[in-house]
Parts: sequence; structure tokens; C-alpha cells
Amino acid sequence: MAASKVAHRLRETWRKNWPEVHAALTGGFPDFVLSRSPAADSTRIPAFCYHLVSSEALEADLRYLAENGYRTLDADQYLEALDDSRGVSRAVLLTFDDGPRNLFETVFPLLTRYGMQAVAFICPGLHREELRYPTSAGRAAPGAPCSWEQIETMHTSGTIDFQSHTLEHRYVPRWPEPAPLSGCDPDLVHRLRGDALPLAEDLERSRSMLEDRLGKRVRHLAFPKFLGTEASVEVGTACGYEAFWWGALPGSRTKPGNLHPTHLPRLNDEWLWRLPGEGRRKLSDVVADRASNSWARILSKKNIQEPSAAPRDGQGGGNL
Repeated sequence: MAASKVAHRLRETWRKNWPEVHAALTGGFPDFVLSRSPAADSTRIPAFCYHLVSSEALEADLRYLAENGYRTLDADQYLEALDDSRGVSRAVLLTFDDGPRNLFETVFPLLTRYGMQAVAFICPGLHREELRYPTSAGRAAPGAPCSWEQIETMHTSGTIDFQSHTLEHRYVPRWPEPAPLSGCDPDLVHRLRGDALPLAEDLERSRSMLEDRLGKRVRHLAFPKFLGTEASVEVGTACGYEAFWWGALPGSRTKPGNLHPTHLPRLNDEWLWRLPGEGRRKLSDVVADRASNSWARILSKKNIQEPSAAPRDGQGGGNL
């Protein structure tokens, strides 16, 4: 791979991971992540973010949650719990970004098998009916996002709660810069995108499209690449959103009593293995996985990201 591409990916990896480093240094992580002996019944509800997964890795995660008595929430249930002074113990939020086929083919069946829920943040402007995608051997070409038929099937089941990820996956701090869509062919995604809209129009259209297609109320917006701006929160609020999801946030935003719907943090999925429970992984092992997976993405030559299937000390495959 050309040195310039490696350098670019290094910069992007640092940009993406710096908020997590900052959060760790300022006390922004929940106690269970860094503590050797966290409270077994904490009422703080962690939210974990996935993109692509292997079936082995996700099943290991779901089995760990099930065997240790955790339950999953949808986005509105999370908000209700946030306002409940009593809190909710042994609950987590599992979120999946970007809406690649991996969501329908891998995530949905496993969630159904384990009787769990998840939230999917998708960009409705990039999804089409199945027959409107380019085809290969009678099927949608590799790298196509989920079709509307697949999204509607998942929504109707009640297993996956669909919320907004902007209309066409654009990076909010440098609006309207397009952002790559995990697990999808970048050339196809480029053809699916339309002309860039002003932020307010984009966010409003995303919300209204999801509500019209799925017949539900959409209150939540997750920022692509985990980053928004204070101005975008104001714009989103004016468009009808009530909750805004980021990546890891510094401690001042996440201290008890400070967590607010305008700044909801999400942790990388690998930190799930630091939740209290039988089979909990060492902090050093999780950190090593995070570094290894980041380096693998930097060196990857593939246009379409693939989930890693590297074993996690006998617990299953490793996530991207």
C-alpha cells in the first residue's frame, strides 16, 4: 500500500480513537472498564457500538451477556431509564452503525436466537428496494447496503430499533464531506448519494424518511464517525431529534448526574468484555485487541471492510 494511504489511515485512526483516549484520561469511561473489581449491579447503562461483526464474535458477546444476566434495551427505553433516578441494573444498549448487509445476514439472526434487541443507526438516503440495486448472479451486487425490504423485516420483528445516522452518511464537523459506509462498496455508495443538502434539510429528511417508511417516531441521531458539533445539536433539536449519540466522551460529560440526551456516549464493542460477569476478560487483553484491530484496518487493502474472525482467547472471533 502506498505510504500516503497508510499515513492517511493513521491520521484517521488517531482522529477516531483520540476521544476514547481522552475519555479514559479524564474519567469518562464507566467504572467497569478500568476497575479490577467493579460493582456487579451498577445502574449505569453502557451503550456499545458495532459496525461489521463476524458471527463467531457477536455470538460470543451475546452469550456472555445472556449467561451473566444482562438484558438489552431499545433507544427509547434507554432514554426512559436515563430519566429514572432508580436506574436499571444489568442492562446494556447494543448499537450497530451504517446498515450494511452484515446487519441482516449476521446480526439479526443472532439477536433473534438470543432474544435480544439492538438499535441500528442507518442513512435512509442510501437504501433502496432490492430490485433497484445493481445485480450480480441474480442478487444485489456485493457491497450493497441493506434493502428496504430487509430493514422492514427487521423493524417488524421488534428485534432492531432503527434510528437516524444522517441522510447519506456525511461527516458533521466538516459538512458535507462524505464518510465511508462500513461493509459497503464505496463506488456503489458514491452512486447512491445525491447532491449534498444543508445540514438541517439532511437531518429533517432522514428523520421523515425513516418515520414514513417504518411508521414509527424517530427521536435519535448518531453522528457518523462518532463526532458532531454543538451547532449540529442545536440544528438537530430544531429538526425534532431528542437524543444525540457520540463516541466516548470526556469525564465532565459522563459524571453521575451530568449525562444528558444531547451528549450520549458509546463505547467500542470490545469493552463489553469488561462488564462484570463470569468469563470477564483482562484489561490488557482487551487493549491488545483494540490495538491489533486498528492496525489491521490501517494495513487493509480491501475497499469493502470484512469482519475479523480472530479468536478471543477461546471466546470466539474478534470484532472490527
